[in-house]
Amino acid sequence: MVQVGDWVKVKLFGYYLVGFVEYVWDETVQITKVLRVADGEVQRISQRSGIYDVSQMEPLPSDIHPEDLSVLIDMALDHYDREWFEELIERVKQYESAKTL
Repeated sequence: MVQVGDWVKVKLFGYYLVGFVEYVWDETVQITKVLRVADGEVQRISQRSGIYDVSQMEPLPSDIHPEDLSVLIDMALDHYDREWFEELIERVKQYESAKTL
């Protein structure tokens, strides 16, 4: 079962959306959509909410690759999410200090 904050992939007709879970009601989930993937092409979309059935969802791995941090930082700023922003900045610092060792 998905939980608030999880990253998910939603399979639709010929493409899928990637986003994070905002709300969960029984078998219905509201996500903020951030990417659209069709025919192997990834498109960043303006962040907007959508409501889907939980059966359409596939959880995404929670690992964050260092090269993805800048995009996630931008998203945190777009959502005025200070806590998430600070968490991501801390990960950048950890990654940078590990590179210098």
